[in-house]
Amino acid sequence: MYGWNIAQHYADNIRGDSRSISTCPSPWCGEEALLEVTTRENSDEPAILCFECGFLSTAVGLGVCDECSRPTVDPGTRLCTDCQSLAQSCHADGGIGRGG
Repeated sequence: MYGWNIAQHYADNIRGDSRSISTCPSPWCGEEALLEVTTRENSDEPAILCFECGFLSTAVGLGVCDECSRPTVDPGTRLCTDCQSLAQSCHADGGIGRGG
């Protein structure tokens, strides 16, 4: 099974909400397999785990993209890598609507 598939099963069967799955902010992953999970070690503070690559964080260790609301690796980051790339390409092209 793939991590996104396991995340879907976990969300449906453990959390009861498949809408809670997010895109992994890890630069080497990017799969829709990121979920909040509760572990035995730290049941008071949920962890954020990617079921595809194993990325692990806490909610305070992640940021949120201002454009698309996807999680980012750094809480101080305002744009995810996809939105950064889009903004850079738009800037390089002279902005949206200025092409030929």
